[in-house]
Amino acid sequence: MYFSLSVKNIRKSFKDYTIYFLTLVLGVSIFYMFNSLGAQQAMLGISGSKADIVQLLVNMIAGISVAVAIILGFLIVYANGFLIKRRKREFGIYMSLGMGKSQVIGMLISETILIGLISLVTGIVVGVFGSQLMSIVVASMFEADMSKYKFIFSISTVLKTCICFGIMYMVVFAMNSITITRYKLLDLLTAVKRGENVKLKNPIVQSIVFLISILLIGFAYYNMLSLDPMSGDPLSGSFMFKQIAYGALGTLLLFWSLSGFVILLVQKNKRVYFRDLNIFTLRQISSRINTTVIAMTVVCLMVFTTISALSVSIGMSNSLRDNLDKNSPVDLNLIIDESNGTGTLGNRASIKEMLEKKEFDFSKLKDVEDVFYYQTDLGRDVLFGDIFEEMAKNGNFFSQEKETCMKVSDYNKIARQYGNEEYTLKKDEYIVICDFYRLKELRDKVMSEKPEIEVLGHKYKSKYDTTKDGFVMMRGSALNIGIVLLPDDVKLSDDMRFAEIFAANYSKEGKEGKQSTEKYINKFIESKKMGVSKESKIDIYSSSTGLGSMAIFISIYIGLVFLISSATILSLKELSESIDSKQKYTVLRKIGADEKLINKSVFAQTAIFFSLPMFVAFIHSIVGINFGLKVVSAFVEVKELMIPVICTAGFIVLIYGLYFVATYQCEKSIIKD
Repeated sequence: MYFSLSVKNIRKSFKDYTIYFLTLVLGVSIFYMFNSLGAQQAMLGISGSKADIVQLLVNMIAGISVAVAIILGFLIVYANGFLIKRRKREFGIYMSLGMGKSQVIGMLISETILIGLISLVTGIVVGVFGSQLMSIVVASMFEADMSKYKFIFSISTVLKTCICFGIMYMVVFAMNSITITRYKLLDLLTAVKRGENVKLKNPIVQSIVFLISILLIGFAYYNMLSLDPMSGDPLSGSFMFKQIAYGALGTLLLFWSLSGFVILLVQKNKRVYFRDLNIFTLRQISSRINTTVIAMTVVCLMVFTTISALSVSIGMSNSLRDNLDKNSPVDLNLIIDESNGTGTLGNRASIKEMLEKKEFDFSKLKDVEDVFYYQTDLGRDVLFGDIFEEMAKNGNFFSQEKETCMKVSDYNKIARQYGNEEYTLKKDEYIVICDFYRLKELRDKVMSEKPEIEVLGHKYKSKYDTTKDGFVMMRGSALNIGIVLLPDDVKLSDDMRFAEIFAANYSKEGKEGKQSTEKYINKFIESKKMGVSKESKIDIYSSSTGLGSMAIFISIYIGLVFLISSATILSLKELSESIDSKQKYTVLRKIGADEKLINKSVFAQTAIFFSLPMFVAFIHSIVGINFGLKVVSAFVEVKELMIPVICTAGFIVLIYGLYFVATYQCEKSIIKD
């Protein structure tokens, strides 16, 4: 009995279930897609350091999935609450015809199980095919071998998904039972006649609060945009918390006051205000905003977080990839610096000599160079000017107070090998080499005056009025904070040796040949206890692509959940308001308003209600993205953000578009019912 009645109810109320069904399907498919990443890793045969990165990503996703399951569980309960509200009168009729509350609860449980099974199966099917597309993305990011590709259906992920959503449905069963038990028959039968209790706000007060909200948001914007991490400004938790608090409070007050402020503006234009159903539409929008201030604030902040995090992570990943060839021009760097000893290297054997002594097979290498850094009496304050003390006090990039120096001929050996520009110096000249753009900007301010320096009792003048681009040690991004090149006749003794760089290429060509050489070197360094640090092109590519890929994966996962959550909240709030306003549309029809005008009003209300928090979020994200770029600038310079922003915006519009269309169609059905 319950099953047949449930099937009929679902068919009859299909439009009412649209948002609920859409949320369930998207939630299940996203949960499956991201949690099946481990199976995709095995399928693609990812190994080595990339496998470690992917495994870390899998573990992070597993942890985040706990929070995701809680959020999705809340949404399912929230969406189910809307369905209960929508069908109060229907339940009242059932009970007036003789059904007991236990029978109504049984019917609801049957419906929940049925719609849950349909959405679960549909979501898993969508997730399975979506995970195959993700395999292509994973393969592209981690340069996996797609020749090993095969269709993957992860039984363990299906079981995990079923268990998580099964628990959610059990919560829904309990919530439905409690809700129906508390209802009285009279309340159910008269629910359709009960409208919302809207408390009107003073438009003048709202206008004042609106200006206060703009000031709060503007203050937070100013603090974030004026922040300069390179000059020692704090990135402390308390600073961040204050700016987030200012922005969130300003956003809350903005939505609280916006309706009254807009009404005052529109009322001044009589032609617009009295046209068609604009008076009614404006009052409805005002009512919706007034009763959903907190929900719209939460939605706005979630969309803002998604836009900022996803745009910056994609931009950072792209920049890391674009700069890899430039920043890792040879196959191998071996490094010894002062952190391995007592502050200087002294006259100890060079890396090359150490390798020879331990019988390293040099036939595996070619283009070998071995050079030293030196640390003299030249203080960094000379070439950083007044900004040095503030930066050193905050520990920004300065573990030593002395500049790193090199003989120009030593630098040219490495520059020639790396394919970088070589330099010549007269006996009284020097050059500063720097490619870390944030510090390069600060150094150039000082270098524009061509400051004179004194090293070991000899004075030198700058050959150029700017720093020159270059580096000696390979990194995943441009992180050379500065090297002073001096003429070859400078007297640099062994006890000034600060670091040593050994650079070489692998003799074997091809991917497999280089990987075999890499394994040999790793094993040699470990077994012979060389006491050197290693940077290789293979390691840099793996770590750089892994860092960018992890940032994108996590941002997309969290972003998708945030978008579904915010779109669901907006949809259900809009539909709940429509249920409360049904009698108003009945009155409009009685006084002569046709369906075209009513639908136009409904469309305008839905469009504005959906677009308002998105518009504010997009404005917030301009500042959020700029701040995010300042934070990641410590690792990489992000030059191109237009494509990531466009991709993120399109991604958001697609999700919101689905919910907008579904909400509009459901709303029309509600007001006609």
